[in-house]
Formats: sequence, structure tokens, C-alpha cells
Amino acid sequence: MSSSRCLWLVYTSPQSVEFAHQIRRKSGIDVRLLMRLPLANLEDANEKPTSGTPTPAELTMLNVLALGVEHKQAAETLRMSIRSLNLRIEALREKLGVQNNEAMMLRAVRLGLIK
Repeated sequence: MSSSRCLWLVYTSPQSVEFAHQIRRKSGIDVRLLMRLPLANLEDANEKPTSGTPTPAELTMLNVLALGVEHKQAAETLRMSIRSLNLRIEALREKLGVQNNEAMMLRAVRLGLIK
């Protein structure tokens, strides 16, 4: 994006993604979506230390998933099968030391992995 402005929106439904894209197209503002996480997942994010640095492909995957898209759409965007995506997500969760996808995203935000 040519603009240095950034707008953070809370992901509440699949329509949030389309809304973010509309704002991005019309204004040039870098729109990012945050996922609402249950409080129980906040503790999961600190469960274990990370066991490695994510690869560039894993970082790309994280940033696509951070948009709040469904796994099918993320797999299409990343040009892989849903099965491959799920296996890579599982491996990344293990690398980040978390138990579920919500905790993975929270850990990624805390580590500055999501742009």
C-alpha cells in the first residue's frame, strides 16, 4: 500500500473480510482484521516457548489466515490443498508452542509475525 495509514477492524463474520477489502480499494488505507479470542485462549498462547522461527512460507500463510478467510479460500490463495494447509497449520502451531488456531494467531501477533 502506498499509504502509511492503517485501520484495524475486529473480525466478526465473513462479511468483515469483504468490508475490509472495500475500504482498502476505495481509500488505499491498509486495513487489518483482528480476531476476537475467548479469554481461555490467552493462557494457551504462553503455554510453551517457541521451538523455531517460522519460514517465509509460514509467515505468508499466517498473514493470509489473519485476514479471517475460510481455510478453503486460504488454500486457494496459497495454491495448496486444504489438507496441505491443515498440515502446515498444525506444524506451525507446534512450532509456536500453542494448542489451537486462535492461540496461534495471538502468539503470532505478540511476536510481530503478522503484518
